[in-house]
Amino acid sequence: MLLVDAQIDHVTGLLSLREGCPLDVWCTPNVHNDLSTGFPLFPMLEHWGGLRWQPVGLDDHQEVVEFSIPFLPDIALTAFALHSNAPPYSPRRGATSCGDNLGLYIVDRRSGKSLCYAPGLGNPTPLAMRFLHAADVVMVDGTLWEDDEMQALGVGTSTGQQMGHLALNGNGGMCELLNDLPSSTRRILIHINNTNPILDRTSEAAKTVQDAGIETAYDGMKLTL
Repeated sequence: MLLVDAQIDHVTGLLSLREGCPLDVWCTPNVHNDLSTGFPLFPMLEHWGGLRWQPVGLDDHQEVVEFSIPFLPDIALTAFALHSNAPPYSPRRGATSCGDNLGLYIVDRRSGKSLCYAPGLGNPTPLAMRFLHAADVVMVDGTLWEDDEMQALGVGTSTGQQMGHLALNGNGGMCELLNDLPSSTRRILIHINNTNPILDRTSEAAKTVQDAGIETAYDGMKLTL
């Protein structure tokens, strides 16, 4: 199991997998800390055999780290820091640090093809853009269409930026960033909130995304590199 952050919608699946413990879990020290305290999955799951922490060493001194997973010998993994936000139950909420969120640059050594996975891309730093430009396929944060979307609909009080998500629409938005990638890059939106109008295939937002050659992920989607 490889965790890119400690957000509740990314980690609660571990509870459903409890009968399969012990499980190896790769994550950063920040994520391990949050899942041992504010949302204590590591202590809770000790009752079913536990989680074996496999550290991914991103911290304030190291924003990129290469690592491997023994049962994936043909896959080269590089973790890089994403500037987003820590979960509400983290002491670093609103004051995020390196290791709260990571992106993954994944290379299939057999084909040489690569994928960049960045579901918490709140700030397009030069580091993040370097990996996006290098990948054959990118899977990136498509949470919100507009930054104030949840406020406007009355279902939340935070903007996308406050939560750590870059909105799709507007100047400097995710769609604009994706349009700057090489034309050969396959671009796929993931982590889409249920308020996002791109989920309505008949909406203007969905048409804008489709016309830009940007795909919207769906349940059961498969990729071949």
